[in-house]
Amino acid sequence: MKFFPAEANGGIDAIKAMSAPYGSLQFMPTGGVNEQNLMNYLSFDKVIACGGTFMCTTEMIQNKEWERITNQTKLAIKNMLNFEFAHLGVNLIEEELVNSVNQFKSLLHTETIRETSKSTFVDFVEIMHDENFGRCGHLGISTLDIDRAIYYLSKQKFSFNFESIKYDEKKKKKFVYLNEEVSGFKIHLLKK
Repeated sequence: MKFFPAEANGGIDAIKAMSAPYGSLQFMPTGGVNEQNLMNYLSFDKVIACGGTFMCTTEMIQNKEWERITNQTKLAIKNMLNFEFAHLGVNLIEEELVNSVNQFKSLLHTETIRETSKSTFVDFVEIMHDENFGRCGHLGISTLDIDRAIYYLSKQKFSFNFESIKYDEKKKKKFVYLNEEVSGFKIHLLKK
């Protein structure tokens, strides 16, 4: 449902209030959406898209400021996806596990480790137990929205291993591997 003018009608708080009794309704706010409040809207799972003239004003079009429009749009996409390095996945053989964990604990000056069924995390380093992904390992890249990231990266000619998708308790995607290796590293996305 288009929600216009969004800011004048209460903004994200109004959308949250309306979505409580109408759980299946999704919103596209426009009117007053800008660089400062865009993520307030997009971080709410009932908002499917936003409209905002801040990316492409009438004045920009009249002045044929195509490069500025392109840059504004790229910045909005960058902010929406908010890609960040999450961790480095290290491949090794089982016999090296204890030694590797101890070396990374010493190197990163930490005693904190987190065990999963497939790996051991020492801070931002994930030491794989048996499964090896990528010739050199893998990189975990976090993003605010897996579905939007898949759509965007697909347009950039990347493809995905959809069998690797994991879901959260709300049945939203929280993890997926790309098919491509970049400089010998497999890449996976994970939801922040």
